[in-house]
Parts: sequence; C-alpha cells; structure tokens
Amino acid sequence: MTQDNEDFADLLAMTEIHLLQEYSRKDWLLTDRETYEYFKEFSSKNRPAPSAQKAPKAPPPPVIPKSPAIQKPPPPPRKPIPPKKPTPEAPKPEQKKEPLTSSTPIELHPPSSPKAAEFADIHKILTTKVPSQKIIDSIPDDTHAKSVLNQWQKKDQNLEVIILCSDKETSHLTFLANLAKAIEVHFCSASVISTKDQKLEQLLNTPELKLVICTEKNVTSLGDSKAPILRLQDLEEYLKDPQLKAGLWKELCEVKLASSC
Repeated sequence: MTQDNEDFADLLAMTEIHLLQEYSRKDWLLTDRETYEYFKEFSSKNRPAPSAQKAPKAPPPPVIPKSPAIQKPPPPPRKPIPPKKPTPEAPKPEQKKEPLTSSTPIELHPPSSPKAAEFADIHKILTTKVPSQKIIDSIPDDTHAKSVLNQWQKKDQNLEVIILCSDKETSHLTFLANLAKAIEVHFCSASVISTKDQKLEQLLNTPELKLVICTEKNVTSLGDSKAPILRLQDLEEYLKDPQLKAGLWKELCEVKLASSC
C-alpha cells in the first residue's frame, strides 16, 4: 500500500468516526446524485453475499394446562379418648407394732472409772537420765496464779484516785494521763475516767476511792459521791504556766494520799 492509499484510508476512518459521533444511523443526509451513485456502487460491491434463508422454526406446541387435581375432603377429627380413671385401692389395714419385750430384764451398771495412767517407767528413766531435774508428783495449786492473771480486770474497781475528763483535746488528755501516772508512781492507784463511762457511778461509790480530781464543768458528773474533790483550773492554763503544775502537785502532797494507800 502506497503512502497515498494509507492517507486515504485514515481519512475514511476519521470521517466514519466523525459521522458516527455527529449523526445516528437513522439520519438522512442530503447529497448530489453523482456522490450518491458513487457510494451506492461502492456499497453494493462490498456487501456480503446473502446466505441461504433458513427455514422458520416450527412454533412450539401450545401448553395445555393440567386439570386441577381433585382434592379429597379432610377426614373428620378423631374424638379424644378419655383417660382411664385409676381404680381406688382398698385401704390396707394398719398393722399394730407390738412392743419389743425381752425375757431377761436389762441391768444398768455405772461406768467403770478410768484407770490411772502409769508413769512409773517414765519416772524411772528421767530419774536415771536427768537426775538434776526435779520431778513433781502432784499438780501444784494455781490459785495465786489465777488471781494475778485476773488482776487487770479489778484495776478500775480498786481505784483510789479518779481523774474525770470530758475533753477530747489531745494535749489536755496527755496532761491528765501524765498526772495519773505520777500519782500512781508516788502515791496510789489512779486513772483517767471519761464522764461518759457507763461504770462511772459504780466507781464513784466504791469504798476504796479516796479522791476525785476534775475541772469545774465536770463537778455535776459526780452525782451522790461523797469522795473528796480536788478542783482543777482550765486545763489550758496548766499548759501555759508551769508554775500551776507545781502548785497542783503541792496540793496533792498536802492531801497525804500516801498515808491512805
């Protein structure tokens, strides 16, 4: 193919593309007769030969609807079978239990006393092997040990000096606790007791009580107690002025608590 033929083929292709983009296949274009005759002759030469006409296919056979199936009427519902009632059983006659009897009477005997453990062999071995150890044959009396053990329970019951306190200030409580400890070391038993203590009334009426130390606002908590009273000033004053502490201790010495202990 020459260069002119290639250019002509490209021009035809571009023209076809342009026509397809601008017009549809059903559009009609006006042209002169010479151009029409030329393209008519060109298209007739390039038209493919007509193929043999195929025989038309036979139409499909008509679909005959099936006759509806004859439906049988549903069977009637079955009647429910009534449940069988259990036949009541005849009550069985109660059998009386006859008391157990024995031909020989039963004798009750007191339990035999347990045999005392024998430590003779152990005693002999210890005496031979460890002669320096003392072996005690009988258990010693522990009455004194029990009294010492329970002494803490009677501490508040045997108080001779009670220091009443209704203050929750830590510094005030520390001052009163130190005062009670000093009295206990130098004179007799003493303790700080709260005015809300449930046993206060009982403690104030014990015969061992020799002195009650309290501030003016706690005097009403004494009730009917007949114990001597040592009235304190405001506790904050004792913390500010050490001379007041010395004066308080002098008053305690004048009470002569040591002679009453």
